[in-house]
Amino acid sequence: MNLVKDNTDSFSLGFSKNIIRKVEAKQQRRFNIKIYSLACFLVLMSIPLFINLLDSEFILTIFSTFLKYKLTSAFIIIAVILIQYGGQSLTYKKDIS
Repeated sequence: MNLVKDNTDSFSLGFSKNIIRKVEAKQQRRFNIKIYSLACFLVLMSIPLFINLLDSEFILTIFSTFLKYKLTSAFIIIAVILIQYGGQSLTYKKDIS
């Protein structure tokens, strides 16, 4: 007696997973296209703003402000760098434990 029948009328077992994976990949591509389009649009819109800001008076104002607050600026830059390295070392120590 043959209790196990071959099911020849339906698709293979991996077919549905394959279809789901293809649909998810297509949705991800659509989402990526939307995000990249938005990013390109924002960059293109900001280019005239940056060109307008690159005026010699604007650059001199930024430079004089930086020179006026050079110690504060140096402290902020060093603090940001130390926070970045500290965060990396903490995550490294978590991975070891």
